[in-house]
Amino acid sequence: MFRWAFLVVLTGFLALNPATATAKSDALFVLSGGYNSCNKSQTAVKPYGTGVYLLYDKTVQNWKSRASKISYITTCFYKDAPPSAEMEYVLPDGTEHNGDTGVLQDEIEAFVKKAPDTKVYLIGHSYGAWGGMYLVEHLKPQVKIGGLITIDPIGPSCDSWGVVFGSDDCHRAPTDRDNPAIAKRAPVWMNFYQDADDWLNSSEIPEAENHYIDFGWGPHGDIDSDQRVWDAIEQKLSPTL
Repeated sequence: MFRWAFLVVLTGFLALNPATATAKSDALFVLSGGYNSCNKSQTAVKPYGTGVYLLYDKTVQNWKSRASKISYITTCFYKDAPPSAEMEYVLPDGTEHNGDTGVLQDEIEAFVKKAPDTKVYLIGHSYGAWGGMYLVEHLKPQVKIGGLITIDPIGPSCDSWGVVFGSDDCHRAPTDRDNPAIAKRAPVWMNFYQDADDWLNSSEIPEAENHYIDFGWGPHGDIDSDQRVWDAIEQKLSPTL
């Protein structure tokens, strides 16, 4: 009898206090551009990069009402391939740094150590998408992955010569990662890809939720600023915050 009375009281309390029933968590978004994205000055959000930065700032405004606190790290690459390639990145406190994928991993883990309830979302384009896959595999188990978004992912085995000579690695999703392990850890994995670019394009990833973006014209460098991509990302991730 006491148990049922307790449940009735608890149910009434949660109904009167919806914030208690659906407690908001903190979210850290790690946003990564691709090859040479540090040299494409297109936005006031540093480090300068490609379309992931252009649309993220608009999208995050819609997310602010869902999570108790949203922070983000923005990163870009110069002209080398990860994971050892030099990156420029800006931490949530606004400080700018240089490092590689390993250093970025350390920064994410240090942030989560101070805020252990934080969900980490990784959104990357091209090499940055490969970096997101790598980080999901390598971040410590204590880091809660909220989602992984790969936008036309390209692995480091595709270099500038591979683009020129049509390497298979420049026309498919990366094949050097443990995709089943990534899918197991990331509760949401959305993969966007296109095939309109004869020089550089990705492909489906069986373990991910795949979205083909049809371009009448539009190269690899345009897909990360396509509104269809960001509409789908916002719709998918919003309920998880």
